[in-house]
Amino acid sequence: MSNKNVIEKLYEYCQNKNTTISISDLDYIYGITPEGYFNCIVTIGDKKYDKHLKCKSKKEAKNEIAEYVYNSLIRENENKNILNEKVKELLIKNKISLDEINIYDEKGEENKYICLIQCERFKKYNNEGKILFLTPSSKNDLNNKIYKLIEKKISLIKKK
Repeated sequence: MSNKNVIEKLYEYCQNKNTTISISDLDYIYGITPEGYFNCIVTIGDKKYDKHLKCKSKKEAKNEIAEYVYNSLIRENENKNILNEKVKELLIKNKISLDEINIYDEKGEENKYICLIQCERFKKYNNEGKILFLTPSSKNDLNNKIYKLIEKKISLIKKK
């Protein structure tokens, strides 16, 4: 994959009708380390992508961060697919967009997952706004746990 293709892929991802991110949402910030290397940070809304790069040129830094952001966005999108329709409907019913939720899952044993869900609105319930499932579970069991916990957290958030 050439470096140009990485940036093109990121831009194509942003132009996809199934994403809420547009090219204008990508904010590239360049910096130079004390050693004279280039770093590039991309911010999309409140989210910052920083690999603490040590590149020889701005172009190299932009290409490396573009690849990192593209791969991160693809992974984040795939992680949201772990949620079943019942959980998604509960979120929609409570006006919580999938874009507000970050899901990090790791496939452990065969077809078993551990999962971390982060949502800014859950900070009203706990300081970090995180839900962590450490016991490896099937997708179905994990969705049942997520559903029950989100239902509980939403009722606690509404009370505050």
